[in-house]
Amino acid sequence: MPFSDGNVWGSYVHGLFDSDDMRDGLLDWVRRSEGSARTNFSYKSFKEYNYDLLADTVEKQVDVESILKKMGF
Repeated sequence: MPFSDGNVWGSYVHGLFDSDDMRDGLLDWVRRSEGSARTNFSYKSFKEYNYDLLADTVEKQVDVESILKKMGF
């Protein structure tokens, strides 16, 4: 993410931005320097919504009951 002053930030730490508080704190700092407005975004809600979409797709495409029965559940 380039800034108007030429600075660039990057990260490779898995899950670093999963925390809404940590991510918002960092982005608030960036927003102050860039004069941008804050958005209302919950990464946890975003992930849960997409996990539900994935689960719905798997259930539609795979005979889950048959698999569970064969596994003894």
